[in-house]
Amino acid sequence: MAVTKGTNSYVSLEEATEYMEARPHAEAWVGADDEAREKALLHACRLMDLTLVWRGVQAVQGQPLAWPRAGLTGMGVDSTSVPVSVRLAQVELALVVLGSDPMTTPDTSGVRREKVGPIEVEYRGSGVMKVIPEPVFAFVAAYARRAAGLSTLELLR
Repeated sequence: MAVTKGTNSYVSLEEATEYMEARPHAEAWVGADDEAREKALLHACRLMDLTLVWRGVQAVQGQPLAWPRAGLTGMGVDSTSVPVSVRLAQVELALVVLGSDPMTTPDTSGVRREKVGPIEVEYRGSGVMKVIPEPVFAFVAAYARRAAGLSTLELLR
């Protein structure tokens, strides 16, 4: 399936490629063909929309993506556009997706010890999987929170 900005992606393949050409450590993107890049962008967009709870509401009921959003008063976001940080988060997550499967990578930011022979490693983290890695989530933290298995929803009237 082709990347179509506004329908199944927040960025075009061309925009993502332009960003990656100026980004250090983007070897996975540079070494991938356009089909792999498109798959990564589409998967990144789906992951963001399915695992993040975005503030506000969809600008147009039934629109294909979570953005653009309405009801973000005081955040400097109008209801007709997608913030740059959301678009960058999708591209950064696509790079992660090209290098690994975030659906199977555990978060090792909690406390845990592992010992193999004389080598002992201590991780800070819960071992819980984070589909959106912290550096990528930082791009959108002002606009979203992580979805949880059981959570409460804010009631707006």
